[in-house]
Amino acid sequence: MSVKKTRFLVFVVAVIALCFAASCGVKPQAGSKAQECGAPPAQDQGMAVSASSEAGAAASAAASEEDAQYRAMQARQAEFRAEKETFTTTLVHFDYDKSDIRPADAKILDAKADFLTKYPDVKILIAGNCDERGTIEYNLALGERRAQSAKNYLVNKGIAAERIQTISYGKERPLDPAHTEAAWAENRRDDFNVQ
Repeated sequence: MSVKKTRFLVFVVAVIALCFAASCGVKPQAGSKAQECGAPPAQDQGMAVSASSEAGAAASAAASEEDAQYRAMQARQAEFRAEKETFTTTLVHFDYDKSDIRPADAKILDAKADFLTKYPDVKILIAGNCDERGTIEYNLALGERRAQSAKNYLVNKGIAAERIQTISYGKERPLDPAHTEAAWAENRRDDFNVQ
């Protein structure tokens, strides 16, 4: 029997038991028969109170189970948010004028593949970026190759290609606007966004 049906049945039994117990709670007038006020015979009153107690216990157990399920759902959501934050803030970087995945960045992509395997409904956007050197057109093409390299790596790890979109921003979205080698190295990257 499903949880919803069980809860409904417990609720119905509890309501019937409480209504029955309430009608039995009226003390008969002196000299009147207990049956006239709607009260069951004395032995049935004990059974009604027992049924009411059992129904209350069952309702309490159902509420506890529902509360435990709610807390478990909240914990799963908090875990997903934390893992998503790590997924989106950990970037893959590239050498100058290259789109090859470096060994250290392959480990980052392995962790991203693990996240995507754990959450099979998640779809992502990989955005390729470049430093400020070179023309707009050249950097858009290079950014696309960088995004595509990361996508190909994830697909080779078993992630379905239709879960991954790519885009290139070229040199239009630098993380560091400085004109130094350190800034350029930071800007040669792929960003990962959960859609």
